[in-house]
Amino acid sequence: AVRLILMNVFRMIPGISDKSTQGNPGKFSFCIAERARDNPWPLLVEDQDYPPGVSSVTVFAGGGFCNVENHGGNTPEEVLGSIADAMANYGCITLGQSVVVLSPEHMRVIAGADWTRKQVQEFLFSHAARTVEGMKFVGKYRQREYDTQHAADKASALVEEGKMHRGLNPDDILVLMGGGDAGGHSCFIPSWSRGRGSIMQSKPIGVCIDCD
Repeated sequence: AVRLILMNVFRMIPGISDKSTQGNPGKFSFCIAERARDNPWPLLVEDQDYPPGVSSVTVFAGGGFCNVENHGGNTPEEVLGSIADAMANYGCITLGQSVVVLSPEHMRVIAGADWTRKQVQEFLFSHAARTVEGMKFVGKYRQREYDTQHAADKASALVEEGKMHRGLNPDDILVLMGGGDAGGHSCFIPSWSRGRGSIMQSKPIGVCIDCD
């Protein structure tokens, strides 16, 4: 519905007012439901401290998703290492936020080792990184203008350590379980474009909390 309004009311027509270099199926529909069945972690809505029985929605300006296939990983480090590598590829890494959707198969490996959501976020943030020298080599480090936009102090601190991470801290990576039981396919969804112009927002739905 939103896309139809954008096209028909605001005339966001490709090549005219819609100046995207390449399109994204998410322009029409991109909605993910966290899987509650067989989920060993508290649901996101519980981590967000909403009352029992409340649902929530998180809105995120995401790019297209990257499939992460790993059918052989038997430890959290192996499974998450492949996801971190996808998050840190030179064509994708920015200071933006991320969404990681763990398949049930990968979640069984991670939860079977008693890893929490927080531990997963910390591991991914630590390992989804590139050196400043590597960023310079591919032209994505440009005298700190690129690296400090929207978050100068924190970005500068990361750069001084000699690394560029995916995001500014572990909380910039939203991790949930989703999808079917078909196999070891998780996915990574990067933020749109190169900076932090859009920050994900979570709100309760279907209920009035703290209403006057």
